[in-house]
Amino acid sequence: DARAERLQATEHAQEAEMALATLKIQLEDAERLLQDRESALVARESEVSNLHTMFSQEQSDHAEALHLQEQRRVEMENTHASANAEQQNLEAELRGTLHEREAA
Repeated sequence: DARAERLQATEHAQEAEMALATLKIQLEDAERLLQDRESALVARESEVSNLHTMFSQEQSDHAEALHLQEQRRVEMENTHASANAEQQNLEAELRGTLHEREAA
């Protein structure tokens, strides 16, 4: 009877050891899965950060392009106004010269 109890206790101990070994394997698998997910999360965070940086750069480039476009527009307006003023001055000089010739 005592021998049967020892045998049964030994079997229970072996079953418990096997269950413990199985749990350890499952824990290791879960830890690996968690590490994989953490790595994927870090990679995604890096990707989001890169995309944010690219978007910010594109916004900056766009703002710079708009600024340059406005500068060019103002320069063209100034050049046009200057050319008009010069043309008016030349026309006035020409009229003055024609009046002098007519008077002479």
